[in-house]
Amino acid sequence: MNLRRTFQSSWNDLRVGLGNQQMGMLLMTPIIIAISIRLILPIIDGAKPTLVAAGSFRQLVVDHLEERAEVVWVADRDAVVERVQGVDDIIGVYGDPERSIQVIIEGNELQALRSYPGLVINEAVAMLEGGTPLVVEHEQVALTEDLNRSQSLSVVLFMIVLLISIFPALAIVGDREANTLDTLRVSPLSFGEYLGAKILLTIDLGGLMIAAVALIILGLDVSWALLAVGFLACLPSAWLVLTLIGAFAKDQMTAMGLVRVVIIVMLLPIGLGLYFGESDSLWLAPWTMHWAVQALFAALEGQASRAAEAFLWSVVTGIPLVALAAWSLKQRLKWS
Repeated sequence: MNLRRTFQSSWNDLRVGLGNQQMGMLLMTPIIIAISIRLILPIIDGAKPTLVAAGSFRQLVVDHLEERAEVVWVADRDAVVERVQGVDDIIGVYGDPERSIQVIIEGNELQALRSYPGLVINEAVAMLEGGTPLVVEHEQVALTEDLNRSQSLSVVLFMIVLLISIFPALAIVGDREANTLDTLRVSPLSFGEYLGAKILLTIDLGGLMIAAVALIILGLDVSWALLAVGFLACLPSAWLVLTLIGAFAKDQMTAMGLVRVVIIVMLLPIGLGLYFGESDSLWLAPWTMHWAVQALFAALEGQASRAAEAFLWSVVTGIPLVALAAWSLKQRLKWS
């Protein structure tokens, strides 16, 4: 393989792609996603449930409620009832001076009521259901929220790598539409050099985009070495998308339709694993995309050994599929 020809071909693909409006927008999409997430995260972090309250409470209860929820204070019990009935999924609390504290719900908020961490609310749910008082472990809740965030961000980062792999895939489709392949097949450029240029483009653009997105969303509070391991674990999945679309898409319209199918198939085992909470299940082991997300998740959590293990499994499960797809691409391009 002539590296000089490979780099030259990769540079030509990048130059042509940047001149294409559709491909330019494709490269801007990850940055737009990252900025949107960055703007939304503080809102999510600062979000509190809303209570409407009236009546008489001990100061300790008032302080606890206002710490854990956005409390709207109204004049009396009738105002609480009116507000509960007028706004969906809002819960009312009335401190009766002569009786115990009342929790006023419409009837469909009982499940939402479970997520309110205030002691008064937990006691009220227990009484409504005829059970014992519920106990909230604040440390466990915080840990679960952090893990969920890392899982969500790892899926976002994985999708961005897949998105970037579409860029060189469309370059192959563009060569096919423009009949450039006839010229390339008789040129000194070999198929390995041609595909290597597309793979190199995936590595360059993917690494740049992952670094930019991580910097926007997470700032400097991330292990860049572990994030690099997570990115490398995503490459077999990205190359699989690249070769499949390049092999089976005859034009831009077919390519975009195939992109949706391939992305859904790639995300399906990830989504099922997250939904059923079975990230270590044996049925997920053969899927390279599962290991890619696990490596990113471990990188965000600072788990070096787990990230390295997931990277190795992503290579073992992904490279054979990439080799098979590359062979199919070579046959369909009729490259000797």
